[in-house]
Amino acid sequence: MPTRRKRRQSPLPNSRGRRRKTRPAAVEEPAPVNSTDPFERLDPDCCNLVLDHLTLSALGRCAQVSTSWNFAITSWIASSGFSTHFPSAENPRESGGGDALVVQEFKRLASQDRALWHGEATSGLRLTNTSHLTIAGDFVAWSSPHDGLHYQHLQEGAKAMKLSVGPCNRHNTVVGMDLNLDGCLLVSISVGPSIYAPYDNDLPRERWHTVYSLPDQKVLWKMVSTEVPGCQPKYSPLRIGRDRIYLARRSREKSYDLVAVDFRTGTRLYQTPVVANIHDKDSGDIPEKTLQLVRLGKTDERIVQFDSSRLLYEPMPASQAPTFTIIDGANGRSQTMDYPRRERRDRVYARANSNSIALLECWYSHVSCLLIQKLSRRSDGTFVRTAEHLVTPGSGMLSLAMDPFTFHAFALAYGRTWVSPLRAILTSDQESSQSSTDDLTLAGFRPACVVNAYSCVLSGQELTLPPRKPGGPRRRALSLPWRRNWYASLDQLDNSLLVMSHKTHDARDTYLFSFGPKAHGSQGEEGQ
Repeated sequence: MPTRRKRRQSPLPNSRGRRRKTRPAAVEEPAPVNSTDPFERLDPDCCNLVLDHLTLSALGRCAQVSTSWNFAITSWIASSGFSTHFPSAENPRESGGGDALVVQEFKRLASQDRALWHGEATSGLRLTNTSHLTIAGDFVAWSSPHDGLHYQHLQEGAKAMKLSVGPCNRHNTVVGMDLNLDGCLLVSISVGPSIYAPYDNDLPRERWHTVYSLPDQKVLWKMVSTEVPGCQPKYSPLRIGRDRIYLARRSREKSYDLVAVDFRTGTRLYQTPVVANIHDKDSGDIPEKTLQLVRLGKTDERIVQFDSSRLLYEPMPASQAPTFTIIDGANGRSQTMDYPRRERRDRVYARANSNSIALLECWYSHVSCLLIQKLSRRSDGTFVRTAEHLVTPGSGMLSLAMDPFTFHAFALAYGRTWVSPLRAILTSDQESSQSSTDDLTLAGFRPACVVNAYSCVLSGQELTLPPRKPGGPRRRALSLPWRRNWYASLDQLDNSLLVMSHKTHDARDTYLFSFGPKAHGSQGEEGQ
């Protein structure tokens, strides 16, 4: 009997009367393919080393390459302290909502970074015959021997204003000045006898110490003392902070005390001794840059004071170890640290709203390299040395100005009338880290601290100025008078402002070059 063939059962219909679909057979996932981007194979620490040596414009382009690049750059911004430039530490790749401000600030800093690397100044301002000069925030103030005291707002179209100090019927001489970030100017003048008195008279002179508010054009604080012939003044102004003025007061123990006064109310805040002794030849005038003030936050400011040899113009004994002191401006508490070099002509830098301070040596042509020290503030308020960088600018340099945080630099070469930007590049040469200066091997000085050796390569680019007319065909080369009796120097490079001076035996002209988006002042330096 023939067997009946079984019918194939179809899938049961679902609730809607449709046939259920059968699941396809499981397919094995393909094996992961290694990325072709070598950057993704690097260790995070190695990635940070790579990003440390990219310009801001290059970082902005790299953030658009891939997700891994964007993540690495975002992490670098958060860890390197670069996010302090932004209202908040955000992703530079995003551009929506509140991130638009971040992107705009990033583009501004990238443009400024490119201008510094290529030596393309936004503007140049010339100040003639300056005897004293101070720059802070949006203002610059200077004095001339025969033309009094002037100040100017650093914005496009602003003009110089003359400030009246001292009585008009007496001989007035500016002996010191300092400026804070808010536009408060501290001026110390020596007021002589009447202009109608005989020239060879022995009438006493006076010292007027005054604080002016440049935005409001008001006098905020004033102190007058009488000068006794043959004696040092009792008070000497040092620096001005956000709300405090710091003075040096002679004590009975032949030393100086640091006195802090609130110049808005006139209240004396504290008085504390400083590491500086009075010498018999001391005239009582405090030299410039003896005490340097840096602001870390809105109310947090620190004073860096170098040893007494800078105060007294006396050489340091060979047996005395060089030191410097960091003083808290709020309460006068001090912390003394050792100094690894006997050359103590330093400039102090600080980043706004950060915990970092950098000490940069002043450059001299006979020095083969210079040292950069970086200090970080701990939770208890004290500072610890975190890094030392050895910079070797190379040969043929007359003077050098450098930003210790970004390593932007400008140098004046021998036999040339232009200023050339330099580039600091990390080298892998182990011998360069063992180079010594002043018979001191820096690499072996402090084993716990790593000395990074840098080699500055001359790029050959000249410092240029914008065209004379907006939208002109090309930029202008800087033209400076170059004679044997002129001595050119680069005083400082701070943020986006380069200060340069030309000195003769009887005068000094100062040049201010801006690399930010805004032009400074209404005077343009003549170029060719």
